[in-house]
Amino acid sequence: MRLISVLVCLTVSSLWAQNEVRLSYTQVTPNLFMIEGVGGNMLLSRGKDGLFLVDDQVASVSEKVAETVKAIEPGPIKFIINTHWHHDHTGGNAVFRNGGTLTVAHRKVRERMQKENFTHALNRKTPPSPEAALPVITFTREMRWYFNDEEIHIYHVGNAHTDGDSIVWFKSSNVIHMGDVFFNGLYPLIDYSSGGTMRGMIKAVKRVLKDTDSETKIIPGHGPIATKWDLIQYLEMLEEVGQKVRSMKKAGKTLAEIKEAAPTKKWDEIWGKKWLKPDEFVAIVYNAL
Repeated sequence: MRLISVLVCLTVSSLWAQNEVRLSYTQVTPNLFMIEGVGGNMLLSRGKDGLFLVDDQVASVSEKVAETVKAIEPGPIKFIINTHWHHDHTGGNAVFRNGGTLTVAHRKVRERMQKENFTHALNRKTPPSPEAALPVITFTREMRWYFNDEEIHIYHVGNAHTDGDSIVWFKSSNVIHMGDVFFNGLYPLIDYSSGGTMRGMIKAVKRVLKDTDSETKIIPGHGPIATKWDLIQYLEMLEEVGQKVRSMKKAGKTLAEIKEAAPTKKWDEIWGKKWLKPDEFVAIVYNAL
């Protein structure tokens, strides 16, 4: 099916934008829509059972997210699944919870949101979330939902981007939301302060690839909709950079020496232009091994 994108221009004041925030949505299948804006990519399911949303961006744009959802399909959002704890994926929880939405996540997401977190890779402190923002339904390994004529497989992938990452697989539609396990077209953050590991990222990507084919549409946490081929390229980058940094670290090289060796050089043109710079990603990999 042809992907249809719609741009919604919205004005807010937030930490993520000066005056204007642009939310856009893309019709992925007849009943699945990717919504993107200032935080992580969202995925909306509509159908006979109601609305189901994967992630909900930052708190300051919650009203605008709700307006965008309404433009796609009027009605209350029944469930939100958080792919991990970071505030650009869980920021709208409290607002939607107050409207009757039930939030769902891996148990470690709730545990991390209950306390202050410090992300060393970004030098960022995140205060505890308010009670209303905490997921009200948690799981430890996996869940299977049957909603909107879909079998939805939600499963934990261990210590990858964080220690609470979930993959959301809409099996009937052949669409997979990977959260921040996958950054498409930019070097990924591996939040080692929250239990993330390079080895776990690679393992998680390999796990998802087993469930894909040439027709699968993959929603990354950040970046455009992807294909199986895009995910394979991402895996190759992770494996090669990880192996190079691991070998040099094992040989006793300092982080400064490893940066000087430019282990990401082959990949910088594709992955190093939009967010994390090559040296920043090397430092993250070094600490996430």
